Amino acid sequence: SDTASQSQLLLSNGSSFVAADWTKIGLTGISTLVGDYNGDGRDDVFNFANTSSTAQVYLTETPNTVLTGTTGSVDNFHFSGGDHTILNFDAGGTIDDVVTIPITLAPTYDYIVNHAEQVGLDVGVTFADGSHLTFDHLLLSQLSSSNFHLT
Repeated sequence: SDTASQSQLLLSNGSSFVAADWTKIGLTGISTLVGDYNGDGRDDVFNFANTSSTAQVYLTETPNTVLTGTTGSVDNFHFSGGDHTILNFDAGGTIDDVVTIPITLAPTYDYIVNHAEQVGLDVGVTFADGSHLTFDHLLLSQLSSSNFHLT
């Protein structure tokens, strides 16, 4: 089936998420989405592996953003720094959401584990540049390497 009809790219405008216009190109199982993702008037390229029948993709360049995942489908979050919180992150169950993180921030999964801590009901991870990602209402023991894609 066509990934373009099953995935939605949502961009942050600072206070909410809006659907982006994009064109799907690429190989089976890999989607390359071309569009103006950051509003600068130039085409950007975004790649992700489509590993389920449905997927949600969230990108933000706005610092201190709260991202909210969906229920019942794989959510793909892309973290490139700043301080962000993810709500409704599914881990350790039948559906595992994924966070893509540059290796400049976290070179290995072990790095993430060693820089993560349980803070009350949340998991906080501090990265090499001092940026921070919070998983709201999640246990550290629920996270696994399958929840992270390091690029």
